[in-house]
Amino acid sequence: MKQKCLLYSAAVLLLQSASLLLLQPVTAQVAATQPAAQAGEPSKEQKIAEHRAKAQRYMAGKQLDAAITELQALEHLTPEDVEVHGNLGVIFFFKNDCAHAVPELRRTNELRDSLWRQMALLGFCEERLGDKENAIKDLEKAFPHTDDAKLNRDVGEALLRLYAVNNDMTRAAGVMTVLRDKNPTDVQLLYSAYQLYTDLANEAMLSLSLVSPNSAEMHRLMAHESLRYGDRVNGIAQLHEALKANPKMLGLHEELADALNSTLEGGNKDEAEKEYKLALAENPNDELSLCRLGEIAENHGDIQAAYDYFSKAVQLRPEDVLANLGMAKAYIAMKQPEKAAELLEGVVKRDPTNDVAHFRLSTVYRQLKRYDDAKRELAEYQKYKEMKDKLRKIYHNLRLHQESPDEGVTDAEKKQSATP
Repeated sequence: MKQKCLLYSAAVLLLQSASLLLLQPVTAQVAATQPAAQAGEPSKEQKIAEHRAKAQRYMAGKQLDAAITELQALEHLTPEDVEVHGNLGVIFFFKNDCAHAVPELRRTNELRDSLWRQMALLGFCEERLGDKENAIKDLEKAFPHTDDAKLNRDVGEALLRLYAVNNDMTRAAGVMTVLRDKNPTDVQLLYSAYQLYTDLANEAMLSLSLVSPNSAEMHRLMAHESLRYGDRVNGIAQLHEALKANPKMLGLHEELADALNSTLEGGNKDEAEKEYKLALAENPNDELSLCRLGEIAENHGDIQAAYDYFSKAVQLRPEDVLANLGMAKAYIAMKQPEKAAELLEGVVKRDPTNDVAHFRLSTVYRQLKRYDDAKRELAEYQKYKEMKDKLRKIYHNLRLHQESPDEGVTDAEKKQSATP
């Protein structure tokens, strides 16, 4: 048994020298060693031991062809030895000899179906040989179980290639989600994700236009695209068409209100308020519409109404950032800085990059005479505001519209903060 494990270790060293450790130790059944024959032909057990020792030595010395010869001799003597098949498969793989690697790796997985790294190698070889169906099958089995980060990434990317050939973007999206979770800052992967999700969106858009070109859903989709690229007038028109096609479609009033809630071309604050109220009548638990109505009331100087709207929103979603920001602003207007500070401290804890929360917290700390804290929060506000301004420029260059109604620091707040 010890000699057999050493044989496997030699294969591991071979793989480590290739900077890719793909196999892990496996336990194989070994026939009990019998006493050596007194004379004549060596026993089967002696032959096995001799070939095993040579294979180990040749693999350690990276003499792959000689190692293959010894392993094939072992294979003839011990045809059910999973380790021998596995080592042969790995060596053939690294020699780019997939035609010989596939039967060895396939037999390895027949003998033991939980050797995920060998299964991954089998999938890679099948892909190289053009056997897409089996490659997908084997790589899908291996993908959730490969614990080596590089191997897992390679398996995932192989699946993405195969899915792309089959135009199977839905399954590709599932693999992409796993890869992004494990590699959140990988630039190449982020770009691939952008390409994939764009293709998925375009495919859905085309399908919808063919299936139901005059539906409320199609008008709503066209509105999203128009608003995304800054064409507010057409976006609003498309939302009106969607409402005509289906007046009871959930969420349409809120979307129309958001589009109208702007001082830019096509915006109409009064109409926006009406649409938010219709959205709230449709769904009394619409927390976003409550927040928007609170902002509108505050802009009209009706602090009590703003407080009531934000209070309901916070009751519905106590952890919601927008609701807590609005509630804190109402407390500031009502001269209750302690309550405002408590809410804003919770916001920056949940969302440290929220520049508005840092600005308002700076204002509150100044009112509470916590000047060092106020200075720190103002610096945080300036840091995150600069970051967001850079992002806005990028979106502007992409011709993407990223306005969110009344979510920034207002001029009135800046003036109030500047007042001692």
